[in-house]
Amino acid sequence: MYCFYLYFCVLYFTNNKFKIMKSITAVFFIKNNSILKKLEDLFNHFSTIIILEKFSDEVSCMEKLESLRPDIFLIELESLKMDLSDFVNLIYKPPFIIGVGKNNVDIINYIDRGLFDFLVVERLELDYFCKKISKIKHIIKCLNLNDSQIFMDSRIENYNKKSLPDHIFIKNKDSSIKINYNDILYLKSNGNLTDVYLTSGEIITHKSNIKQFFDQLPTTLFARINNSTVINCSKVSKYQKDTVCIQQEIFNISRVYKNNFLKKLAIK
Repeated sequence: MYCFYLYFCVLYFTNNKFKIMKSITAVFFIKNNSILKKLEDLFNHFSTIIILEKFSDEVSCMEKLESLRPDIFLIELESLKMDLSDFVNLIYKPPFIIGVGKNNVDIINYIDRGLFDFLVVERLELDYFCKKISKIKHIIKCLNLNDSQIFMDSRIENYNKKSLPDHIFIKNKDSSIKINYNDILYLKSNGNLTDVYLTSGEIITHKSNIKQFFDQLPTTLFARINNSTVINCSKVSKYQKDTVCIQQEIFNISRVYKNNFLKKLAIK
């Protein structure tokens, strides 16, 4: 009985020690060398945080982020050529996406567009940084899910996927038209409007811009391939290098969106 109790205590201690000592991983997308150096110095104060990779190019970052799967992802906002919302939608989403920028930015707007938190460059001192990291470490500790919870989360996620509607209502003049996703070939940007091209040959113009319209569509079926085009992946008849064909139309694929598009077509 004593041996069993001793074994239980050792097992408990080992498991909990592992949870406490588990490293937090981080990836940087920082182009400014002085900011990068300051962040590295601050992160090095924490023995439980490991910097996996540092990127200065958007495409390389998007291609490798999913394989790295960091806990924390830092983005220098002023160096980002893409719109933040587009960038966040395209990448593998780490639990904590943190922006880095100047004090005069609209922080609330950035939080609404996908950031967990924001680091002000002018305030990057150890005490300020510790408060930010402590918040993340506390959340990670609280969200230390066991296998059964992870399994339940996956069951819920699969149920939600099955429950998704197969259509969208598009407002056209004074009425709203029900359009099945399968009837949509592609979307084209038309200034602040979006032209929806249907299998019937009909074109419906919607009042929202292409990004707003794309945000309402299931990402498993639709993909953005350049700044002005979203396509229905199930309608692709041919793919070749940097172009894709739907019926008789040929579209160019931007390098920024290419990796995400190929994943949806299951092309490696």
